[in-house]
Amino acid sequence: MNRPTGWLAWSLCALSLTFVIVWALFRFLNTPTPTGINQIPLLVELWGLLVFVLFTTIGALVAFRQPKNTIGWIFCAMGLLFTSSVASAQYAIYAVVSSPGSLPGGATAAWLEAFLTGPIIIALFALLLLLFPDGRPPSYPWRAALWLDLIAAVLLFVGSFKPGPMETSSLRVANPFGIEEIGALL
Repeated sequence: MNRPTGWLAWSLCALSLTFVIVWALFRFLNTPTPTGINQIPLLVELWGLLVFVLFTTIGALVAFRQPKNTIGWIFCAMGLLFTSSVASAQYAIYAVVSSPGSLPGGATAAWLEAFLTGPIIIALFALLLLLFPDGRPPSYPWRAALWLDLIAAVLLFVGSFKPGPMETSSLRVANPFGIEEIGALL
């Protein structure tokens, strides 16, 4: 077992738990829910956080014991991205709606929520299914599906720079990283 990779795996797990604490703080500060905000019900959000913290923990265990197995790292990434997305959503609600101007980066947090919540998690789930259980595709023809998934993830990343309003699960704000040239292509 490799110490640096073990430290990295457990650090990702600790960071995921830190995002849960940040989520809880801002969820409390955003109570009651500001008018016009569509929030996921608290119990559903808690359940999702529990599941994805478990993803990060299981991923850290696998990555700690088998650092070359990509499944552990994918689990860590999925848990970390989901928890950071949910924490970003609550931060964005607080910075943009609950207490406008009190914190910097509200639009950036909304961008993170929009980018990380759906598209990237779905791409990672597809990657997980393609590479499970040993971190390699089941046979040579499945490599094409793997490349399609990776291309889709890159296109989703490029799409996150589309200018104009972003549709997140909680807010509708202008994309702070919108690039006009990409908007014309999309």
